Amino acid sequence: MKLCPWCGKRLETKEIDKGNFIEVVCANCGFRIKKVEKPKQEKEEEKPEHKLVKIKEEEIPKVKERKVWPIIIIAILAIIAIIVIFKIALVK
Repeated sequence: MKLCPWCGKRLETKEIDKGNFIEVVCANCGFRIKKVEKPKQEKEEEKPEHKLVKIKEEEIPKVKERKVWPIIIIAILAIIAIIVIFKIALVK
């Protein structure tokens, strides 16, 4: 159950038409939850035709995979260093 961030009551929303925007507000106190732009309605004849674009394999960027083992080794060495420092500090 969501609560209104302003009044703390159970969140019940209502939508208010403000021209180009629709505001979603709390039905109890009127606090604006979000402001959403109205979708523009296009006529079917004005819609541009969708074109398929073929991508060549050479144009696809190559991503180099990162190896995980160096991170694991660094973490293990850091843990060992912390243990050694604590043992030295406790001995004195």
